[in-house]
Amino acid sequence: MDERLQNLLSKMDMEDAKVIRLLLDNLSSSSLKGLNQGEAENRLEAIRARIKQIEAKALRKLKERESNPVCNFCSLKSSEVKHMLKSDKNLFICNNCIEACYEQLQKLQ
Repeated sequence: MDERLQNLLSKMDMEDAKVIRLLLDNLSSSSLKGLNQGEAENRLEAIRARIKQIEAKALRKLKERESNPVCNFCSLKSSEVKHMLKSDKNLFICNNCIEACYEQLQKLQ
């Protein structure tokens, strides 16, 4: 399997990645052998439809993440905290984590 595809699959939801791997296996020439043209077209159309469903789900997740970012440290959504800061490296940290860090620094002094 192509390295770029493996990298993409490693970043996906495990269940979706599993489905994609199964779909790719179904596209192998050995799985299409013995099928007539109509059957092969039906199988390919079903695979194409399932891939579009997974793509739509991924796009919804991305839009949700953009509109309601998650703290990279405690995983709280911005709607669940008072403030959410974004670093120049696209890391998000909520006010709860900032306060906890500040308290730990105070204890070290």
